[in-house]
Amino acid sequence: MLDNNTRIVASFSTIKSMVDAKEYKSPYMILAEFIQYAIADKKLHTFTSLDIKKSLMELFGFELPEAVIRTSIKKIKFVIREKGIYITDKINIKIDDDFNKIKNNSEDKFIEVFELLKSYIEERNLDNKINNEQLTREFISFLIDDNINDGKYVDLISEFVLKYENNLEVQKTLTAIREGSIIYIGLNYNINDIGNMKKTLTLYLATEVLFSLHGLNGEIHKQLAQDLYSQVRDINIKNKKIKLRFFLDVKEEIEYFFYTAKRIVDGKMKLNIDNVAMKNIVNGCSVASDVDIKKADFFLELKNKYGILEDENKNYYIEDDYQYNLEEMGDELQENNVKLISNINKLRQGKIFANNLEAEYLIVTNSMDILKASKEQADILKIDNRCDFAISVEKMTNILWYQIGKLFGKNEFPKNVNAVLKARTLLSSNIAQNVGKLYLETNKKYVSGEIGEEQLKARIIAINKKPLLPEDLDAENIEDIMDFSSESIMKYEEEIAKDKEKIEQYEKELNRIKEDNKSKENKKKEVELELELYKDKERKNNEKKSFRKKCILYVSKIICVVMLGIIIICCCSRFFKQDIINTVAVIATIIGIVPLCFNMFKKDFQKSFGSKNGKE
Repeated sequence: MLDNNTRIVASFSTIKSMVDAKEYKSPYMILAEFIQYAIADKKLHTFTSLDIKKSLMELFGFELPEAVIRTSIKKIKFVIREKGIYITDKINIKIDDDFNKIKNNSEDKFIEVFELLKSYIEERNLDNKINNEQLTREFISFLIDDNINDGKYVDLISEFVLKYENNLEVQKTLTAIREGSIIYIGLNYNINDIGNMKKTLTLYLATEVLFSLHGLNGEIHKQLAQDLYSQVRDINIKNKKIKLRFFLDVKEEIEYFFYTAKRIVDGKMKLNIDNVAMKNIVNGCSVASDVDIKKADFFLELKNKYGILEDENKNYYIEDDYQYNLEEMGDELQENNVKLISNINKLRQGKIFANNLEAEYLIVTNSMDILKASKEQADILKIDNRCDFAISVEKMTNILWYQIGKLFGKNEFPKNVNAVLKARTLLSSNIAQNVGKLYLETNKKYVSGEIGEEQLKARIIAINKKPLLPEDLDAENIEDIMDFSSESIMKYEEEIAKDKEKIEQYEKELNRIKEDNKSKENKKKEVELELELYKDKERKNNEKKSFRKKCILYVSKIICVVMLGIIIICCCSRFFKQDIINTVAVIATIIGIVPLCFNMFKKDFQKSFGSKNGKE
């Protein structure tokens, strides 16, 4: 059985299951089903709206305005009202079987998931006994409270949700609860005029929301911020009732952020490894002017793509507004945050509103410090918790989504209902905080001489291995990622030391291989040189042989020519009946005249017809 604390969570799942099972035209028809169950279960024959309010709280954990309850009772056919008292038709009073099945199934599913959670935490938390009451409270807060960020079991709950990311039954149960909580918000706000906004609402976006829209905080944060913008855009299509602005203080904070980025690029400051937005700004920047270009692109996108402008009001310290000043009431450590909240109170002229839709001015942020300061100021002023000074991105998204009327148009719920996304964002936020602390502690220990240079390097490597973006978290080794204990760091130092020994061994082996290769290369060169000398010697021997052959051939030719000349002379002497001496003289004369005639005719030919290479 569920206690009063957990009953509301199962009731949210029941709401979602009912919406899936039937087509409802208004949230009051949904609530009417719960009221019918309360009437039948309590056997109420006559009652007031206050009686129903108490019954809904007891049975389902609902705490709703009486105006919402009265409107919903009108949807019940067997109830009539006389003189402020509701009277039931005894004949038609009964518990709806379908509703009862849905309710019981939702409660059973929640119990199953809760038992799985307990088992997971028992395995992860062997040395400590689980505080069931605290675990229950923190699990409920995880599922329905957008402001939760710390607690004894928050990290373990988030780990569990991430570990069961691919378990469809678990995720279906968790998503149904979170989707049902959005419907409950609509009932709590008594949103009647769905699809329209009567009053203008100005949303002042905090620094981290603006950075998320620009993608500086990673993909998941960008999706969630753009989901908010989508609801604003859809409402403004019908009538421009929502304005998006940022305070001058926020602009100055952003300006200083980019100024710091410039100093990091110039080498005048060190980059904080836990700051994702700063990493994304300085990445790709070679000189400071590159940062200026990124800053200009950032503000240009806010204005042109999203229509987000700087606050028109430049002075929040005029005399007329002093009575609405809250800065003197806040915590000194929250000075900057209280200043922003005080600005909201001045814009509202100190008026208190029934809910956030009617609040006229709101800060939208995911900064836990600002949300905490908002709650503290609301408590001091005793403001109803349905109206805030600051509200989270997720909650504002859900309120606007409901206000547009998307619940009854079979539209997709906002992205933030995904419990795994919430687990990822919570875990990454806590990792960033722990990384920052560990980095500072490590530097202090190195400066004091408590750890050496090798340990410093090992710890910095270990710190840098921690993923900071929600999308980078791996469910398989999430336990190791979330382990920031000294034992874990020392273990990593040992691994680094072992790796260093392995690296040294690899380097020795590599050097040996290089030496072997060098020796082989030298031997190869020696062989190649010997081969070249041998080839050169062979070439010279071949040349000598060729020369001898040419000489023999040449002498042979001379001998042949001489012999041929003798034969010719002898024949001519006999033929012309001359002695040999005269014959030789005649032949020599003829041989001498032939070249002379050739030269003479050649010159005459060139003179008459031009040389071969001459111009035409």
